[in-house]
Amino acid sequence: NYLQLPVNAPKNGTPATKLDIRAVVTFDKREAGWKIARSEITVRGDVPGIDGARFAELAEDAKENCPVSAALRGNVELVVNAALA
Repeated sequence: NYLQLPVNAPKNGTPATKLDIRAVVTFDKREAGWKIARSEITVRGDVPGIDGARFAELAEDAKENCPVSAALRGNVELVVNAALA
């Protein structure tokens, strides 16, 4: 749900030359059935012109403004781990 990141980096004037985005989704069994409990996204990128802190900031912004994140927010724990490669 952090597909917004490839959009944010070019807006920042720093398009990524490579992004590796992986998701781990955790399910929880409840009496009523299975529920998605957590979505953890790990992002590693090559983005010339920015430091790791700015990259993490862009990833966090992507998490907060992604339409999928908005649909999940309040129902699923959303986590992003971003670092430059």
